[in-house]
Amino acid sequence: MIFWDPSVIVPLLVDEPESSTVGSIARDDPVLVVWWGTRIECASALSRLEREGGLAVEETEIARDLLSEALRVLGGGAPDGPSPAPGREASTPSSPPRS
Repeated sequence: MIFWDPSVIVPLLVDEPESSTVGSIARDDPVLVVWWGTRIECASALSRLEREGGLAVEETEIARDLLSEALRVLGGGAPDGPSPAPGREASTPSSPPRS
């Protein structure tokens, strides 16, 4: 089990030098653990890449769609907790306080 923070999730969404290595680790990791704020942090990182000229607007939109779908399937990054995809486990180590 590995904690997946945005620094390793973003290379799964866009082409970066470490994308291949991170992709290999993701395929071998049976449990993906993400923080409930992962969606926000990844969206921020993708926006920064776009602002700095590393991504075109269309590439940013595609990466955000991939992120949303991955987190929906894995149940990570959502305050309601995990809902594992078939054949994969997912967990969220902490959730925000509920009102």
